[in-house]
Amino acid sequence: MTLPAVYFVPHQDDETLSMSVDILRHVAAGRETNIVLFTDGGNTGARYVINGYNENTGQPVTSNWWGSRHDPAVEGYTPLTWNDVYDARDKEFKSALGQLGIPPSNIHIVRTTNRTVAGFKATFMQFINKFPAGTAYKTMSPVDTHEEHRRGAQALWELWRDGFVSDVRFWLSRLDIMYGSTQGHLTAATTTAEYKKIEQATRAYRAWNPAAGSFAVGYHSVASQFEALLADPKFRYFKPDAFSESDLPF
Repeated sequence: MTLPAVYFVPHQDDETLSMSVDILRHVAAGRETNIVLFTDGGNTGARYVINGYNENTGQPVTSNWWGSRHDPAVEGYTPLTWNDVYDARDKEFKSALGQLGIPPSNIHIVRTTNRTVAGFKATFMQFINKFPAGTAYKTMSPVDTHEEHRRGAQALWELWRDGFVSDVRFWLSRLDIMYGSTQGHLTAATTTAEYKKIEQATRAYRAWNPAAGSFAVGYHSVASQFEALLADPKFRYFKPDAFSESDLPF
């Protein structure tokens, strides 16, 4: 029996930027591949960029990626609320995963409100309890710059340490790949065919069509990371025994 694979993704875009080559390989191998988004995506600064201003400061905001300031009144859309941003990000997430071969039935969205290690462990266990022993589990890495990535990684590492899961991998964020400051990782390079599918997935995050509810949140947020991925499509990952208690500070 071929065992499933489950990816715990903290934010919409992490699956493409940091895990997409692995997702493609599991799909190609015929494994049931499930993706679990375990937060709403957080309070990204892309909202202020898309709205053209920051209501907290009253200051206009220019998009470095777009090359100018957005004006919703002129461009024909209502300024986005936080819930609008979360919904738009979810659409990008689902569309990108479709390009990676993941059907809607295998995409699970959970709004974990307790964003601690304990809260993430509780969310993960909801899915671990549904899958057979030996299922592969993946998430971001304990050495990522982003604190929420690290908390999710620690949650999965502790579940591995305590014997709830056995097959675990941790994928380094694209930002930290760009910094090149980590050691001890393994590398997964892409083939030409994989690169094409990954490039297609990135298109979901740069689609701008406000009339259809597409706001390119991914590119308004981290355009440089998408560009770095396409310029150098290598991925970095760790096995769980690469880390010890001292690497997991929460």
